[in-house]
Amino acid sequence: MAVRRLIGVTLAVVASLSARGQTQGPLTAERVDDGVERAVAWLRSMRDADGTWEDSPGAIREARYRGGSTALVSLALLSAGVNPNEADLQGALDWLEKQRPHTTYVLSLRAQALALTNVRKYRDTLQNDMRDLLAGAHPSGNPNAGGYGYYCTGAELERRWFDNSNSQFGVLGVWMAASAGAKSPNFEGYWQRVESYWLKGQAEDGGWKYRPDRETTGSMTAGGLATLFIVIDQAFNSPRATRSPELDAAVKKGLEWFERRFSPDNPSGGGQWKHYYLYGVERAGRASGRKRFGRHDWFRIGAADLLSRQKLDGSWDADIHDTAFAVLFLTHGRAPLLMNKLEFATDWDRNLRDVENLTRFAERAFERPFNWQIVSLDGPVSDLLEAPALYITGKGKLEFGEPQVEKLRDYVARGGFLLISPADDDAEFVASAKAELKRIIPDHVAVAIDATHPLFSGGVQYPITNPPKAWEVSNGLRSLAVLIEEPIGDAWRTYRLARDESRFRLGLDAYLYATDRVVMRNRLKTPIIELESHELDRTVRLARIEYDGDWNIEPAGWERVAAAMNNNDHVRLLVSEGVRLDSDRLAQYRVAHVTGKAPLSLSDAERAGLRRFIEAGGVLIADAAGGSAEFAKSVESEVAAAMEISAYDPRAWRAIPASSAILTGAGLGAETPVSAAYRRAGRRLARGSDIPPLRVFEYDERIAVVLSPLDISVGLLGAEPFDLAGFDGATCLGLMRNLVLFGDTPGVQKGGVSNN
Repeated sequence: MAVRRLIGVTLAVVASLSARGQTQGPLTAERVDDGVERAVAWLRSMRDADGTWEDSPGAIREARYRGGSTALVSLALLSAGVNPNEADLQGALDWLEKQRPHTTYVLSLRAQALALTNVRKYRDTLQNDMRDLLAGAHPSGNPNAGGYGYYCTGAELERRWFDNSNSQFGVLGVWMAASAGAKSPNFEGYWQRVESYWLKGQAEDGGWKYRPDRETTGSMTAGGLATLFIVIDQAFNSPRATRSPELDAAVKKGLEWFERRFSPDNPSGGGQWKHYYLYGVERAGRASGRKRFGRHDWFRIGAADLLSRQKLDGSWDADIHDTAFAVLFLTHGRAPLLMNKLEFATDWDRNLRDVENLTRFAERAFERPFNWQIVSLDGPVSDLLEAPALYITGKGKLEFGEPQVEKLRDYVARGGFLLISPADDDAEFVASAKAELKRIIPDHVAVAIDATHPLFSGGVQYPITNPPKAWEVSNGLRSLAVLIEEPIGDAWRTYRLARDESRFRLGLDAYLYATDRVVMRNRLKTPIIELESHELDRTVRLARIEYDGDWNIEPAGWERVAAAMNNNDHVRLLVSEGVRLDSDRLAQYRVAHVTGKAPLSLSDAERAGLRRFIEAGGVLIADAAGGSAEFAKSVESEVAAAMEISAYDPRAWRAIPASSAILTGAGLGAETPVSAAYRRAGRRLARGSDIPPLRVFEYDERIAVVLSPLDISVGLLGAEPFDLAGFDGATCLGLMRNLVLFGDTPGVQKGGVSNN
């Protein structure tokens, strides 16, 4: 009986896992990427023998929707990064091009899929689809002008039926086709009709309904919001265009509806259309730039819910439509953030859609999706760190309260970068921004930058003609803030590329300057390492060495080291700041760290203290901040002087062997091997070696000092400063973990683990 019961419980658990996927952990970029990869594999495996998805599980087999399932799956695969020239997908797209659809859904989905291919042979079909979709919108004079029914062309077309599901898809197809370069002479009055239709259809509670006789739902409200943002971008991007107060009020009411009612399930949807709804949420969230609807972080909540329900085979409900919509939500939502835009008390959004338009430009320039988002200083600093730059703009006096200044100071200290520009020609804003920068970054001053600066000269990416007057705050190792006196957001707002393309390129240069030109990360992959709950095996105490000079470089990086050691090594790291070499306090530590950029110059007392520390079994970790050759050379000289040998003595310093426990992790309790990956500037110095070019000083047949001539300290922040000569962030973290564990190993054991 007990055995039978055990078998029953086991089968129930297996069935539950099959239905809901594997055991869930915290939401991470890796989990999202894995979920997308498994879903893409499942969709590929469901392809029919003829290369389409028309008879796959969940496909709609009505003749009028022929091509719709294949178009939706193709759209999902293209959004996930599948190359349109891959034989399997190309075959499906070629088949799709040959169809002659009449319905709004199929025309829209095909237009969206073909728009993503950027393949010349599909241009005529895309052009025709946009023509048919424009013609399918109910015309002026119709009570439902600007709305759509099920058909756009053909004998079945009639002008009485309308619903908001067809209507949002009709607009979405037109927008995607136009964004891909399709042209039409029939835009006359189109966006005005669409605006009027959706304004008229908004319910009193701020939401939208499928039909007027239904109740408001999450899926239709998401569609309404996303459509109104398309209208804003298409109809109001010229300098003279002004939006009606009714349009702004409708958007505000729609956002408030989601603030009240958002959930990962379709509110008032009767348990249906969940995945279709989340696809709409993603479009509304991205279009609005909202990280949160009220307190709801829509992407994190939606992604966590979806991944918890994904089946082991990679699908959602073994349904190609549900799976395709889930893939669209995850792939679009995970796209890297170009920048955050700060919402604060003053006139922060005067140039509405400025960062949205810059993001569209970035997608075309880099040929990959991007996101942007609006953040406030009321949330955690982790919100600000999701993007590589925080854009601050406004009109009039810029003034933050002390708690806001502290939050911005913390953001900058953790690797953040501020990009500041007035909303229009505004001397008051510029002057007050300089004053606020002094409050936020009191230890460094703003310095004027000119056409020779990498941001303008082409050193980052694009040379900027007629560069604006600008100021930079730097700590000598990374840029902390750039203030541009010209209102670059005004150019972004109107999307006038013919006149203002250099200002769009300047926006991309700012992004690339903050990411070292190469890093485009999943929006969930932030520098923040969340502390996990573990039973810890031991405590390690480390001294950060203070000397006369700039010793306290990027101290926030040590929080990430401590969190990583807690999570991965189950070790508590306690870091003591400002311990001097000639202090009696140093005797309390087995391991110490020193960094700097300028040459290190020690007093006789400090050299004596360093010698006592080494003779007592201590290990000193040193790294040249920013890859400073002067600092690295001075460390070698000072250690040799402290130990009373010549710095040129071949016994003094040598390259670390590849077998060292510092690199292999063997015997340290971590067992984490480290191979070197470099930043752009670091690769030039390291000459591509997989072995980190560390140098070691040995005393009493053990490693006593480890010196990195490449930067580690700045890299510990997890940020990507421009032109920093060092290891990449992951290598910095892995190296420092092993170095600290090695340093804490009792002296009697160090000979046994140095060269294993």
